[in-house]
Amino acid sequence: MLIHSVFKTCILTLSFCIALIMQTGCAPVIIPTGVVSTGVIVSQERSVNDNVRDKTILTKIKGYYAYHNINDVLLKVNVNVFEGRVMLTGSVISDIYVRQAEEWIWSINGVKEVINEIVVEPNYAIQHTVEDKWIESQIDTKLFLEKSIQTANYIVKVNSSIVYLLGVAQNEKELNSVLRIVSRTNGVKKVVNHVMLKTDPRRYTNNNTQYE
Repeated sequence: MLIHSVFKTCILTLSFCIALIMQTGCAPVIIPTGVVSTGVIVSQERSVNDNVRDKTILTKIKGYYAYHNINDVLLKVNVNVFEGRVMLTGSVISDIYVRQAEEWIWSINGVKEVINEIVVEPNYAIQHTVEDKWIESQIDTKLFLEKSIQTANYIVKVNSSIVYLLGVAQNEKELNSVLRIVSRTNGVKKVVNHVMLKTDPRRYTNNNTQYE
């Protein structure tokens, strides 16, 4: 309990410092996202095998990008995997790269779904990246501090102030709480929800099954 309390205090302090810096117009400081799922021992719906499988899928995707020399093109593309569901987010300069980012993923063993949320945005500015990371840090902090939410089951990604959610919710009540917190976070323009309920039968379907 003491460790948890200290960690909360640190998170709040860091968030306050970022807010202060952003308001004063100084160079922004970015807290690495993912604090929701790291630093504390929390319950996660993914089994150990699912975690290993997801990491394997992620490694194969990034390896493919590197091998085919498209890392630079997809520099602003994020790849996240949860229980075999692959979510792609970010910005590219052409529709060609939207398709290229996805085309090979379906052949990977263990992939159940590919959610392609990549957008064509040739003029995506570095300032957007700073703002998006700031929004992610706010959301991560708010979700972590909400005791009723099992935050380890959620992945949060932001692109051009649009929030994309992936993961598993314990029930409708928890999901609604997450959506409410995210939608009310400063700077969020839109929330795109790809979170499944814990009881969703699609979680137990065979690999490489595409959903409508």
